[in-house]
Amino acid sequence: TYEFERSMFPSMIVNQGVEQLARPAEFVLEKGGKNVPWKRISTTVTDARDTEATLEFSGESKAAKIQGTVTVEYDGWAFFDFTVTPHKRHRIDSLQLDIPFPRSEAQFMRTHGPIATWAGEIMRTALIGDVRTDATKSATEGLRSQFGDAWMPDGWEDHGEFVFQAYVGNDERGLFVVQDTEEHRHLESGNIDIRYEDDVTVLEVKLIDIPPDVDGPLHYRIGLVAVPFKEYRYDLEHLLSMCGGHNPAWVTTNNFEAWIEGGLLWEWGRVEKDMEPHPGHPNRLSEMLKEFENVTMRGGVNSTCMMAPSPHAAFDTYRDEWVIEPPYAIPDHAGSGVDLVMVSTDSSFPDYFLWWTKERIEKDGIGGLYFDMVSPCGSMNSLAGEGWTDENGERHMTSNSFSLRELYKRLYTLMKEEGAKRGKEFYIYQHLSLIHISEPTRPRLISYAV
Repeated sequence: TYEFERSMFPSMIVNQGVEQLARPAEFVLEKGGKNVPWKRISTTVTDARDTEATLEFSGESKAAKIQGTVTVEYDGWAFFDFTVTPHKRHRIDSLQLDIPFPRSEAQFMRTHGPIATWAGEIMRTALIGDVRTDATKSATEGLRSQFGDAWMPDGWEDHGEFVFQAYVGNDERGLFVVQDTEEHRHLESGNIDIRYEDDVTVLEVKLIDIPPDVDGPLHYRIGLVAVPFKEYRYDLEHLLSMCGGHNPAWVTTNNFEAWIEGGLLWEWGRVEKDMEPHPGHPNRLSEMLKEFENVTMRGGVNSTCMMAPSPHAAFDTYRDEWVIEPPYAIPDHAGSGVDLVMVSTDSSFPDYFLWWTKERIEKDGIGGLYFDMVSPCGSMNSLAGEGWTDENGERHMTSNSFSLRELYKRLYTLMKEEGAKRGKEFYIYQHLSLIHISEPTRPRLISYAV
């Protein structure tokens, strides 16, 4: 539950019956080294339905005005889209969102940044609260050896990169802050920091810390999501299983009968890389799925919604719009003679992928999809509406964080509709969706996956 009491950002966030904020979040503007307070703050609900609510907000200060909307969706996502317009002859020295947590609710922080091509970002983990750090010497050395300065047992340290995703919380719940671009950020160093005020830990989301040289409105989008969006089911991994191999007999003869639903990992091979049946065995998938149904199991295709096969007719037709820029591909994947090429969810590829998924349901009888190789990715393909150009004419990447979430919502809707027609449930299994709630690559996805 998000509450807005004469405020532009949440005055209260209640998750699983626990208040996550120590006090209202504050949008802080400074000029001349002094805090310039916002006045005449207005927040009005303009739309409310079962799945989302939209509010309009505005405010004035001596240095600037702010106007925007916030859309809160049923699974805890809140999207803040707003514009800050400096008054004439006024410059903003500093602009940031302060999110204050009780110390007990801010035990550690995990971040992803900077915006980069596939797998180019760094995941950092910092212990920022009262967390025991009494690991053995060998364990500590192992962590440092594996993660280097990305492992921060002594607290957060700014490394200067733009963090497009940050989680602050504990083992039970937390809050993600997500951004998809560095545009209109004017920063000397990184955009995320932590400060302490007695028993309060404040997450600073910085937008400006050096006065911008550009005039005119400054546009921003920030996503907040409280997790888990419903009570976390620690028993889920015992109810739903992904089991390798194509033979259901392997499952039943290895004492897996207790699982209510099983999953078939139809590995990426020549068949699926073409996204269509291979002429040599056109019925292979449907026949395997029937075998699983005979032992009351469901089969899900091991897939990805962010890569396309090449050569492939659809990809060859829409290549220029679909591919990320700079490009990324896995040549001759698994010796198949087919390349896997990273594509953008900002493009029209999601339309194709939904069509393809419906085809697999209708023609092959799949029980769902298992996704790997899915995570926010940077790109500046202008044909897909990605990237931005700075005042010097240099192009920069944007992240597909928000469009990737939209694709999952559409897949979820498709599977619910198809399931209603058939009187059955379809599933989306997300790689790593059963691990810790702070797993930083997929907060926008897990609410639409099993």
